[in-house]
Amino acid sequence: MARLATIKAASIIALKTTSLFVEGWPSFLVGLGYDVALNLIKEWDKAPDAKLVGMASKTADEFGKKIVKDVAKNAADGYKSDAGQAARKAEWLRKHLEEMEEALKKQARGKMLKKFARDARRLERAEAEAARASRAATALSAVKYIFFAYDVYKAGKEATSDYQAAGYEGTWEAIKDMVH
Repeated sequence: MARLATIKAASIIALKTTSLFVEGWPSFLVGLGYDVALNLIKEWDKAPDAKLVGMASKTADEFGKKIVKDVAKNAADGYKSDAGQAARKAEWLRKHLEEMEEALKKQARGKMLKKFARDARRLERAEAEAARASRAATALSAVKYIFFAYDVYKAGKEATSDYQAAGYEGTWEAIKDMVH
């Protein structure tokens, strides 16, 4: 029993680690399929009605969690793209302003001063937008690591309860028995 619980916990952690590095739907579908299969196996021996209700609610919870992770990951990618576009715009405006400043030094016209002031305000807004998008991308990309940490914690907790159900007093006792 200790070996099975350890194999289950290790496979959960391995699968969740792999899904951190795989993009898009394949990661979502594999993770969801694995979680649903584990719930089906876990609920197999319970009464038929309770099994159906329990599986449906756990599957819905897992599906909801996977959707949130996928949406957060896609939003983070979108913000990264926005940050890149805003940064390119800011860089172009910075070069443009430097050229205009040189031209202003040569000829001080009112029209050129007005355009320079307008472009300086645009640069300020573009830099602020790039900074905001970069912060949002960073925050949203951290969501998948929070879910990963929760999955690892949950796998360890389930392994411990499986060990106790098998009659072991603690995790180390089960691991020692498994190794010998």
